[in-house]
Amino acid sequence: MRQIFTILFLLYFTVSFGQVTDKAFVDRWLRMCDEKIEVDSVRAYYIDRQYFTDTAKINDRLRTIPPSKIKSIWYSKMKTDNYVPGRGSIYVTTIQKMDTKDVEGWMKEARKLYVDKYVSYSQHILTESKDPVLVIDGQAVSATIAKSALDKIDPKEIYDISVNGFFPVPTSIFGQNAKNGLVQIWTKQKYKE
Repeated sequence: MRQIFTILFLLYFTVSFGQVTDKAFVDRWLRMCDEKIEVDSVRAYYIDRQYFTDTAKINDRLRTIPPSKIKSIWYSKMKTDNYVPGRGSIYVTTIQKMDTKDVEGWMKEARKLYVDKYVSYSQHILTESKDPVLVIDGQAVSATIAKSALDKIDPKEIYDISVNGFFPVPTSIFGQNAKNGLVQIWTKQKYKE
């Protein structure tokens, strides 16, 4: 079942977004997260901490990033450099090798997000769920075992981690618990730079 989900996820991701990462790709992703996001009024893009305002330069930089290397995409209305009222910023980060000490800190934060109590492993739906979705090496982990799966991972074996319990991710891709956020882990064993 996990393999079917992974294949469907990759197929959906490829068909929906194509093979090219560009501004349109990022805009579609954000609209899938929240239809109210006004991507056309965005002041700036931050791509791996680089600041961009020119659409051509944004597209040039994004086209160098395969969709499979994207770690996170999110929108913020918060004040940033050169902030203009009513306009926010879009942040795109890519998968990069993390220091083990940083991984340990993020793992601690990730574990705090998993608070749901499941009665059994066969309980697939929890109506008032608070746990985010857990994805390890591109494969979604069942909500009923996500907490224990997270506890079993040695931080020294993690290449990169993304802990997002704050910004929406597309429920159409990651399922109903995506409203609670997304924790993604890329292990050294599976991930090749």
